[in-house]
Amino acid sequence: MVAQADGVIDPSEKQKIFGYARNIEFLKVFDVDDIIKEFDKFCAPYNFDPDIGKQDAMSQLSKLTASMDTEQRKCILVVACAVGKVDGNFDDTEKAVAREIRTVLGLSDKDVPI
Repeated sequence: MVAQADGVIDPSEKQKIFGYARNIEFLKVFDVDDIIKEFDKFCAPYNFDPDIGKQDAMSQLSKLTASMDTEQRKCILVVACAVGKVDGNFDDTEKAVAREIRTVLGLSDKDVPI
């Protein structure tokens, strides 16, 4: 969602996501090929309609994180913010999406300031 915030998913943003999947302990349980497939699956609706894509991603995120602890949810948000910063410009649109993600994750500004 953050990668899509500016309307374009840059290859460097994809690489950042996949790099985190390889290096963050709690994400290592996922196969990188599966992460790529899921990433592409969530990008497809954005190509049809960005609002529908975002709504679908938020819904899936909410379901996915329901059983996660606070530290795991924080990790997801930190990764989302890092993706927004990968081009050196964490712009207002990307920050707004990250704040929406934070809300869906049940976190506050105190947990992860954006």
